[in-house]
Amino acid sequence: HPLLGVGVGDYPKEYERVNAAHTPQWEPAWNPHNHYLFVLTAAGLPGGIALALVLAYPLRRRAPADGRERIRRAVPVLMITICLFESYLLRSNVSMMYMLFTAALWRDASGAGPAQAAGRPPPAADRVTQRGAREARRRGLVTRAAMSSSR
Repeated sequence: HPLLGVGVGDYPKEYERVNAAHTPQWEPAWNPHNHYLFVLTAAGLPGGIALALVLAYPLRRRAPADGRERIRRAVPVLMITICLFESYLLRSNVSMMYMLFTAALWRDASGAGPAQAAGRPPPAADRVTQRGAREARRRGLVTRAAMSSSR
């Protein structure tokens, strides 16, 4: 279906049908080696729009001036380029690495996440760690210099 696609699981069957009709001399592939074509075929226009938003958002987001602006742009540009030639995001490990690198690069240079950059308190786990560090310093178990050198 042009608007909704054929479904991710039905792509190979549909490709085999189209391949047999138009290019029977070609051996069917399990993916089209173009992620945009795959998503549009499998998930239709809604899937294509969702993929475009996922890949474009890091490029459009305002970046803090912390020296990592170019690498923040390079990761999505690299993924956008790779997806022209391979159905790269079909593999869960690649998708997870893309999300991990994107999240790590957008983390504030001070180590604070988006919540702390917005002035909200750190998550409970961080507060517990901070409390434990203060307690260790108070008891003389560790110095502030030792704490900062271990980071």
